[in-house]
Amino acid sequence: MKYSIIIPAYNRLSHLKKCIEGIAKNTDLSDIEVIIVSNGCTDGTPEYIKSLGNPYKVIHWPEPLGYACAGNVGFNVAKGDYIIRMDSDSIILSPGWLDMLEAPFTKFPTAGISGPQVCPGNSENSCYACDFAVFFCVMIKKEVFYKVGYLDPIFNKGGGEDTDFCARAVRAGYTIHNAQCVYTPDNIISFPLFHAPSIDRGEESQEKIEQKQVCAKILEQRYGKVRV
Repeated sequence: MKYSIIIPAYNRLSHLKKCIEGIAKNTDLSDIEVIIVSNGCTDGTPEYIKSLGNPYKVIHWPEPLGYACAGNVGFNVAKGDYIIRMDSDSIILSPGWLDMLEAPFTKFPTAGISGPQVCPGNSENSCYACDFAVFFCVMIKKEVFYKVGYLDPIFNKGGGEDTDFCARAVRAGYTIHNAQCVYTPDNIISFPLFHAPSIDRGEESQEKIEQKQVCAKILEQRYGKVRV
């Protein structure tokens, strides 16, 4: 199998449906599995995914696992050579998106991760220890997991697991690549995805702010000054 799409979900079924519909409409599903990790969902997510049939699969955990751990559950069972990690509120808008994500892997032998949003590192004005891809949509070569492991559960509540994973991948010799645009003889094609991470989340609680600060401190201790 060539691709495994992993989508952790937590009680946002209306957004997950749009995500699934975007994939179904704009993707050749002949060599793909789509794995939804129901992360303590009580909104009918497992039943909805089961009703879809192949290539959609659901792994249901009765209690919330946390963002990083839910992703790891999907990574652990994925069969694809390339693993696509998506947020449930990411919507694919047109075909060709998988080709755009995969393009860096065919061009650069060291490519390990690609995505439509890559934050640059190691520059004068950067707060990042290295380049890192934001995990609302990324493609990861499966062998990267064998060398650096999965997402660190220590970032479950405060974020920064994507920064940490990319930093470990870079230390292992892999490179991070931006798949935001593909240049053709006629025009520039932007990555066809809509991501709305702030929908329904509202103002962050003081507890959430403190959790983010803790995770940012862990990243700083490991890699130098970074942002979450």
